[in-house]
Amino acid sequence: MFGFDLRRRRDRAERSRLDRFDTATAHLGADDASDRIAGVRAMADLADEWDWRGRQDCIDSLCGYLRAYRQDDQDVRRTITRVISARLQADGGVHWSAHDFQFRGATLEDVDFRGAVFGSADFEGVKFCGTANFARTTFYETPSFVLAEFDGNADFSDATFDWVSFQHVLDRPVGAEQCPVRRGLRRVTRRGCRPDGAHASQRHCRPGLRAR
Repeated sequence: MFGFDLRRRRDRAERSRLDRFDTATAHLGADDASDRIAGVRAMADLADEWDWRGRQDCIDSLCGYLRAYRQDDQDVRRTITRVISARLQADGGVHWSAHDFQFRGATLEDVDFRGAVFGSADFEGVKFCGTANFARTTFYETPSFVLAEFDGNADFSDATFDWVSFQHVLDRPVGAEQCPVRRGLRRVTRRGCRPDGAHASQRHCRPGLRAR
């Protein structure tokens, strides 16, 4: 009897989470930006409480919102990247680092992932508007920045990669010392990579330079 009651309570709790997911999703589609921001926070709070699969569903919804560009929606997108970054910190209370983050093709404004720990992340084709701060960020799986576009300064100082590709990155302003990605990659710790995605043996390298 006790086991039956426990299963019923678990079923009710799961139905409640599914209802909350639907409500948060509806808020994300609202016309008013403040409602959409409330939906972001509700989705993040739900993810914190859910099991691995439910949390991934919430993360997919937030990343999907970032990929579906909407004009004059900077505050909502910034809120999403902030709640994600807060949950990728090594000293944070809740960790999302074991999950997959599909940012491919998204537009991100003034992202601050300093100190974040990513398991799996895809930034291919992302347009970074404003600053892109990846200082002290750790990537445990291979991230791709292929065809990413940086319109402002990018900081990858003291970031750690196992392997990474910055092939065909577009960055402005252009120039050997003005290139934001070139400057931002001056102090990167990598067990083996080059900006073109090929394997390299040196620990520290700069974009456009092959390992010696």
